[in-house]
Amino acid sequence: MGKAIGQFLKMLAMNGVYGVMYYLWQFKGVEQAGNVFLFLLWFFGIVGMLAGMFLPTDAKLYRRSHPIQSVVARLCTLVILFGAVWAGHPIAATFYLLGACGAYAYNEKSKALAQEAA
Repeated sequence: MGKAIGQFLKMLAMNGVYGVMYYLWQFKGVEQAGNVFLFLLWFFGIVGMLAGMFLPTDAKLYRRSHPIQSVVARLCTLVILFGAVWAGHPIAATFYLLGACGAYAYNEKSKALAQEAA
């Protein structure tokens, strides 16, 4: 249970960074925060896409998550997507969505391998 809580807290911290950067950018006018927000969107979008397509799956890499964590992660992804589109960056949002789908596909492939091995 300790690993699951740690994983959940890491996910919340990363999404918190997105939220703080977006808030500073859109509501406080800090352009540098917008640069960081968009960089994270592009970076994790591209990395997630590449991981989903090219990274070899391994049953040992599968990380089981609590259903609440899955729901929170999906909600955070939707909020980030909405924020990026609202700010006028639909292409970055699309790449972020593709990256999230790639990461999800990678996790599901690893899950299937872990279930076969069990």
